[in-house]
Amino acid sequence: MRILDTTGQNITEKVLEVNKSIGSLTIQTSLEMKDLDKEKINIQIQRANGDNIEITKGNIPLKEYLLLGTMGDDAIGCNKAKKLAVKATVELVEHEMSAVHLFDKDLIRISLSGLTKSATYTIDGHEAPLTTTDVYTYERKSMNSEHENMDFDVQGHDSCVITDKQTITEINLRFDNGNVVKTNTEELRQLGENFDPIAQVNLDGTVTSSFDDYLQLPLKGIVSVNIRKEQGDIVSLLLRHDQDLKV
Repeated sequence: MRILDTTGQNITEKVLEVNKSIGSLTIQTSLEMKDLDKEKINIQIQRANGDNIEITKGNIPLKEYLLLGTMGDDAIGCNKAKKLAVKATVELVEHEMSAVHLFDKDLIRISLSGLTKSATYTIDGHEAPLTTTDVYTYERKSMNSEHENMDFDVQGHDSCVITDKQTITEINLRFDNGNVVKTNTEELRQLGENFDPIAQVNLDGTVTSSFDDYLQLPLKGIVSVNIRKEQGDIVSLLLRHDQDLKV
C-alpha cells in the first residue's frame, strides 16, 4: 500500500495518516545513506480516545531508524529500476505475518521533516493477516559534549546504534551475569559486522558491511553500556525495545 511518493513535490515535511493495520514500512529514497543527515521521522499510534502511543519517542534521525530497524534482518538495498539508492523495510511489530492492532478510528501517524526538496522519498505500508500489540519502540539517549563518562541503561532493549566519534576512548558492556567486557569502537564495529555482515547492497552492486559514522550493536544479555570519551562531541544511542503496548 503506497502511502507516500514525493516525486515532483519539492517538499521538506509531510504528515501521513494510515487507518489500516500495517506491520512494516518499506522506505526508499534517491539519496545515498551518507547523505541522509537531516531527515527526521516520528511514528505514533493515535487512539480514538486521545491516548496516543509513541513508536519513536520524539523525532529521530531517519538514517538511524533505518540502520537499527534493519539490523540483523534483511540488508538495506536499492531500487535500480527507479534509481533509488536506498530501499529498507523496517518491521513495526515483533511477530512475523502480523500488523499493529488498531481499534475503530485509531490511526498510525507518520511525520517526516528535514526532507531534501530535490530528492525522492517513497513509503509503502504492508498489511498482514494477523494483528498484535507487541510493537517495537525506539528511544534516543545522548551524552553531551562536556561529558566524559556516562552509563546508559539498556535493559529490555534488543539492539542499538551508537554514533561513532573519534573522541570515544572506551566502551564497556555490563552483562546480566555481572561481568563487564571492556572494548573500543573498532572492536564493536567488528562485532557488528560479524553479526550482520551485509549491511547494504548498493546501486553499483557493491556491498557495505558497516557505516562509518555508526556502530550497530546487538544487546542480548547486556544491561548497561558505559561510554568514555574526551570532551567535544555529542554521542547518541538509538535503542529498540519490543513491548506490549496494549493498543
